[in-house]
Amino acid sequence: MGLADFCQHIERLDVHLLEMQTRRLISARAAFERRIHEMRTQFESELREQEGLLTSLICPPPDDRTLPRKHFGSGFFSAFTRRRGEGSTFGSMVGGPLPPDQA
Repeated sequence: MGLADFCQHIERLDVHLLEMQTRRLISARAAFERRIHEMRTQFESELREQEGLLTSLICPPPDDRTLPRKHFGSGFFSAFTRRRGEGSTFGSMVGGPLPPDQA
């Protein structure tokens, strides 16, 4: 953000330098406020772009959401949508019946 001149390592803090940095910040406050605002606006814009890209990769539009059916086949999902006792069950798909308390 252009404020590196106002940074100090805490283990080597120079109080005299800190006082000078504070005076400089106060004397040019308006300029530093504008700079911080500009950089924040730029960072927010870049963040929105990144979030949009990630969202498009992770959560494609509904028409493109064919990945699960391509990889698992329609039977995988129909097991979860059928009522118990009708057709396949999740247990039969993973190698065994459901326990009695879940059947």
